[in-house]
Amino acid sequence: MHYVYQLKLKDGYYVGCTNNLKDRIHRHANGQIEATKNRLPLILQTYTAFANRYAAYGFEKYLKSGSGRAFANKHFYQNLNSKFIPNINSDEATDGGEEDRGK
Repeated sequence: MHYVYQLKLKDGYYVGCTNNLKDRIHRHANGQIEATKNRLPLILQTYTAFANRYAAYGFEKYLKSGSGRAFANKHFYQNLNSKFIPNINSDEATDGGEEDRGK
């Protein structure tokens, strides 16, 4: 599985894509990801699972576009209950497959 995820940060949002969600969120929370390390704390707003990595990359790209940001604001950020990162312990959030595509 491949995951597109949205994080709420102290100064906005971050959208990313990975095949190992649990590890990637852990790395964000520990300041190991350059793009978010100075923007902590963070909250996982939502994630979407895709069987096809190209569909996941396409959705990530869409969410980073103007219309995708409007979609996320309307459907994700305003309507979902958030979970704090330390509480994400689900084994469903990882597949143990190939590494992230590195950003």
